[in-house]
Amino acid sequence: MIGYIELLRQSAVHLERRYGFAKPGGYTIVARSTIGLPRTEEPLYADTSYVQPIETSLPSFAVEDVRPGTPRSVAESIGLMRFIWAKPLRLGPVNDRGPFQLSALKRLEMLEKGEWSAQCADMRYIFVDLAANSPGISRVRYVHLFQYHPFFPDLVPNSHGAAEVYADEIEQWVLVDPWYGHLFELNGQYLSVEDIRRMPSDERRNIKVVDAVPDVDVPASSSALVESGIVLTEGYYTYFNTVQYGPDEIVDLSD
Repeated sequence: MIGYIELLRQSAVHLERRYGFAKPGGYTIVARSTIGLPRTEEPLYADTSYVQPIETSLPSFAVEDVRPGTPRSVAESIGLMRFIWAKPLRLGPVNDRGPFQLSALKRLEMLEKGEWSAQCADMRYIFVDLAANSPGISRVRYVHLFQYHPFFPDLVPNSHGAAEVYADEIEQWVLVDPWYGHLFELNGQYLSVEDIRRMPSDERRNIKVVDAVPDVDVPASSSALVESGIVLTEGYYTYFNTVQYGPDEIVDLSD
């Protein structure tokens, strides 16, 4: 077999200078590859909940500028992503994991003030916390997306943090990517992680990316802007090689 595996190197010096992040030895991350990497075909499941209580009742964040028939949880998710990205946030790796004991609103405030830093998984947990405490979303769960599994020793897996909300009107989970501000449609139907995971690569080319925060400078995904909208490259879809779902967070806000 002839091919390659790209290793992305982030040295300890680079991480310290750019992010103030102390990581002895730095990181070596598996990136692009033409060689089939191991994957776990069936979804993995985790039972750890990271949801923290919110110190105040949240209003509805549902937005109106969505197509007719959009499930309420999807409209609420779009509004939540706009709320999260309303102000510039400090992004990048960080050693301090203490803020995870704080509510999502407190963590978001620290990011806005530059007192903390976040990556995709951290932002995803903020979204899940807010969604679990939102009156417009009845069920939410976090999702870990991995390029390969099981993991190689001493290598950081190329992975991504996302979430799913349950749309009661259509009785299915809908993928939400808070880090990039994306949702996904095919033929006018919102897609779940499982929809994309099982979809042939040629059919994925027809997926429409819904940009929930078009006027905000969010991190750039593996995408290209074409005349018909945003098209994701195959690099993004390698995240779906192995999927791990978090617990179904069902929150009763009746009290």
